[in-house]
Amino acid sequence: MSFDDDFKWQMQHLSKVNKILGDLPGRLFTQVRVAPREADIKRNTDMMILPYGGKDVALRLRRPHKGYFNAFGLQFTIRSKRNTGAETELSKLQRGLGDWFFYGHIEETWER
Repeated sequence: MSFDDDFKWQMQHLSKVNKILGDLPGRLFTQVRVAPREADIKRNTDMMILPYGGKDVALRLRRPHKGYFNAFGLQFTIRSKRNTGAETELSKLQRGLGDWFFYGHIEETWER
């Protein structure tokens, strides 16, 4: 799949991620918002946490229909290459981009 295909799919689930981050103990953040597409491409930023320094949250969501959870359980994987040659989460993390990283498995029963 292309970056744009993955980006569009992930956008469908960001409201749930926003709720999870917003419900963290102690209300660590006052506002969480979706970052612009360009921020994802250039800074490894899918969500932005405000106002505590405007922290960037990189995001990796796994699709349920691909069977990732059944096959790999709680293993943590990060994409290291794309057929298109586009920069990946791994190379962005290695360059120090993204302040935090959120990883999740989407369940088919999630409401969008």
